[in-house]
Amino acid sequence: MSNKITYSEFCQHYNLDTISNDAKKEYEDYSSNLDLLNNTAINIATQTVIKKAHGGARKGAGRKALRGETVVKRFPERYIAAVNALIEHLDGALGKSATGTHVSEVNCRNLNNDLITLHFQSENRKAQM
Repeated sequence: MSNKITYSEFCQHYNLDTISNDAKKEYEDYSSNLDLLNNTAINIATQTVIKKAHGGARKGAGRKALRGETVVKRFPERYIAAVNALIEHLDGALGKSATGTHVSEVNCRNLNNDLITLHFQSENRKAQM
């Protein structure tokens, strides 16, 4: 924020006649512009404080993952089907505790663009005992 200077300081700085109407008009314009600038600075400072007080990341906020903790991992786009099939296999194995074994497969392409079949087989260790 800027401090206003007095009318006589303004006239002295700009070499104006303190008696002239033009000098008085220029000082009024200066005062108005300075007030506007100072009010804008106050508004910006107030908005900055408000932005800091609301929103943002908070510990424990957000929807919880259905399958537990998650991670972000980058992998080739062509592996999406295989990764989704693995997730579906693991999710499907949750309800198969009575049978003990869950089998699934997916056809996908490797990085050499060869068509491959992935076989997933999981066994419930509790069912084996």
